[in-house]
Amino acid sequence: MYAVTFIRMVEDEYTGLLNDCNALKQANGLDLFEKPTFICERVQKFRNWLTMAIRSAEITGNGVSLKAEDVLLDAAITKKQSPPYEPLHPRIGSVLTLYERTDLDGILGEKRRLSLEQGIQKEINECRFKVCYTHCQFIKSNLRRSSQDFSSDNEPSPIT
Repeated sequence: MYAVTFIRMVEDEYTGLLNDCNALKQANGLDLFEKPTFICERVQKFRNWLTMAIRSAEITGNGVSLKAEDVLLDAAITKKQSPPYEPLHPRIGSVLTLYERTDLDGILGEKRRLSLEQGIQKEINECRFKVCYTHCQFIKSNLRRSSQDFSSDNEPSPIT
């Protein structure tokens, strides 16, 4: 498969994910305090699909074999050659921000992940899917808060 075809396929799948999730959001509503499992499950399925596509795709460009992760990284950080120098494939950058840092390090390697962060000007710590990101942040902050309640500072000192 050609690199352009692979990029277009990933962008099309991501657009489908956005459309599905936005339709589900409108149909079911999305309250900050309820877990949007119907959306998070779809995001996870997409991440699994993309990880498998990266591992199994045979990509060529100008008769040369290319790694899928290199094609995605290049597509994410390449900018247009005229002002305002916007990303050539902005959705690919968004796609890669669906991964958490450790997952992305496993796919790209730490050095290439850092190149990606510099290229898209975003630090990648966790999934940034816009539909459920606020909810996930809320849940994680509550988990951190509740784990602090059980920290060693709050434990009674042992009887000696």
